[in-house]
Amino acid sequence: MPQLLRTKQVTNKLSRSKTCLYRQIQDGLIPPPVKVNGCSFWLDSEIQEIIQTEISGACIASRQKVTTRIIQNRQPNPNNAPHNTGR
Repeated sequence: MPQLLRTKQVTNKLSRSKTCLYRQIQDGLIPPPVKVNGCSFWLDSEIQEIIQTEISGACIASRQKVTTRIIQNRQPNPNNAPHNTGR
């Protein structure tokens, strides 16, 4: 089961303020949180990937590509969705 992080945990892991976190989400450098029962969470694996991208010295465009890929991977794959047979 994926580990979910709250905002405070993410800001601590990334050493950023909450304001900076949300600005970087707007800039496409960090994926937005997922909502679970109306609460915001980040997947620890995604935040770890963001940290590794930053450590590698990736440019802003590369970091944005990583964030875009993370977000796209969250989307359900329509090919894997159960089919409604109408019965």
